[in-house]
Amino acid sequence: MAFLQKIKEYIYSVYHQSFTSCEVSTYLTIAILATTFPFLGITTLVVTAIAFRYNFNVPFVILLTYSLEPLRFFVFLPLSNLGGYILGLSNTPQITLQGLGEIIDAGFLESIGFIAEQLSFAVVGWLLVVVPLSYPFFFLVKKIIAYTIPKTKDCIDTAVASPRID
Repeated sequence: MAFLQKIKEYIYSVYHQSFTSCEVSTYLTIAILATTFPFLGITTLVVTAIAFRYNFNVPFVILLTYSLEPLRFFVFLPLSNLGGYILGLSNTPQITLQGLGEIIDAGFLESIGFIAEQLSFAVVGWLLVVVPLSYPFFFLVKKIIAYTIPKTKDCIDTAVASPRID
């Protein structure tokens, strides 16, 4: 229990480091973009690189990313189906929860090929849905969070225009 208490105190201390609404909405938008990207294993690297580049709070961005990780599994199937439809490959069998067992039973190489094809469809779906929606999502979250976190700096100032210069 002491371990969980330390984690809770750390999260509380990171959250209450006088973030502006713009910073939190920027961190959340980056976390959403990175988390919903269909490939596993690159999220932490991408988020860390972006956070260092723009001098963001790295632990807080990674904490947001890990807390949003289940979102990846909820959006993969719809993004994959949308990507296949957009590419005009709707005759290609799509992943369904019932068909996963059949895909695995088809054989190792056939399964790997099918999963790779579905990943490429999901990337197309991600580019068409998540990336364009991230811009309005940023402003919506900024307005919602602005009621709880005081605005002390201008948003463009902290998020985009002042990259870290070493």
